[in-house]
This record gives sequence, structure tokens and C-alpha cells, in this order.
Amino acid sequence: MTVTREQAEPIKLTLQQPFVSTEATLPAEVRLNIQEKRLQGANVVATLTNQAGTSLHTTKTEAVKKPIRLVFPIEDLSPGQYRILIDIVGKNAQSLAKSERSFTKYVAPGKPRTVTIDQRGVCLVDGKPMMPLGFMLGGATPEAV
Repeated sequence: MTVTREQAEPIKLTLQQPFVSTEATLPAEVRLNIQEKRLQGANVVATLTNQAGTSLHTTKTEAVKKPIRLVFPIEDLSPGQYRILIDIVGKNAQSLAKSERSFTKYVAPGKPRTVTIDQRGVCLVDGKPMMPLGFMLGGATPEAV
């Protein structure tokens, strides 16, 4: 039995971060593993909803094979759980595929901090040098770097 990528994962939806606090926007990337002939005349409908399923923001763009970059406004959201819903709508208004991802907006503890990199490449937190320690799983995108 052979399973195609279109059957296994027709939409790959990637949120840049699953937890947000003070960010104004949430970037996302959509990759479509659907045959180009099926995508002709289709659109990507992306909807930001709250936990109850109420639509808070919707965007519509042409369905293409290259990565589709989306940006969702989240600055005015209250703390809680939210979902990004992706629906690929064909030219006859039929749904070709759907996907969704959740994210959480939270209030960060403590006072906000300012993190910068100076001209020497030193990481500064609230103006004081700090050696960041951490690790990353998976590959880094140019935007994340």
C-alpha cells in the first residue's frame, strides 16, 4: 500500500511559537502538499478563533505550492487558548483539506525586560550583559535566527 504526502499531510501548518505574551503578531507558514491541478482556483482561508470557536480574524489568499506566510494580529487578545484554522477551498467552494494548530497567550510573570544585541554581538538584558544558554530542537529558519 502506498500513501502519498497529499493523503498523509495535505497541509503543513507551522506556527512560529505556540506560546505568546507581549507579541503584537503571530507569524505562521502554510505548505500545501496538494497536486497543483487541484489547487487551480483554490484559496487558503485562515481563521483565528478563540476557545469557544468564535472567529476573531480571517484572511484569504491564493493557494500556491510555495510556502505561504501569514501574520495574525494577537496584541489585543486576552490571555487564554486560541486556534488557527486553515481550510483549502477549491474553485467550486468545496473544502480540499483542513488543518489547525493551537497556541496560548499568557501574561508573563514579573516586569517586562528589554533584550538587545550590541555592536560587539553581546546579549544585553535591561542594558546588562548576559550569556544566554539554551538549545533548539529542529532547524532554524532565517526569520527565527
